[in-house]
This record gives sequence, C-alpha cells and structure tokens, in this order.
Amino acid sequence: MGKLLNEIKETKSPKGKKTLLHDVVVALDKQDRADLLEAIRDTSVPATVVAKVMAKRGFRLPASTVNRFRRGEADLREFE
Repeated sequence: MGKLLNEIKETKSPKGKKTLLHDVVVALDKQDRADLLEAIRDTSVPATVVAKVMAKRGFRLPASTVNRFRRGEADLREFE
C-alpha cells in the first residue's frame, strides 16, 4: 500500500458533522426556515436561485447542496 492510500485509510472521518443546510436552517427564524424548505422541495424553483438568494442573505448554500436534497441523497425530515 502506498503512502497516500495508507494516509487516507488511517484518517478518521468526522462523526456527526452537520450539513451546510443544517447550519443555515438553524440560523433562520421559523417562517424563513419553512420558506426555505418549501423552496428546496419545489423543483420549479431553480437550485441556483435558492443559492443566490441565500448568498444575498449571507448564507453559504450551494446549488449542489439543494440538489442533493432534491435527489433524496440527504433527508429534510430532520428540519420539520
């Protein structure tokens, strides 16, 4: 096994690391949280628009993160 592979295998992954969406959601008030989650679920709203509006509000929420939730790769139920 090479040095790089050995280093990768020996490095522990962080446990319990929160998602970017989690960090944003917990910072929002109840109404903004509900609006954001509705926008994420609404596929007629482009993920890039969600990301742009959140960036204007000072939050880092990339379109790729929105799309992960839309594809079901991550769960929104924890925020309900």
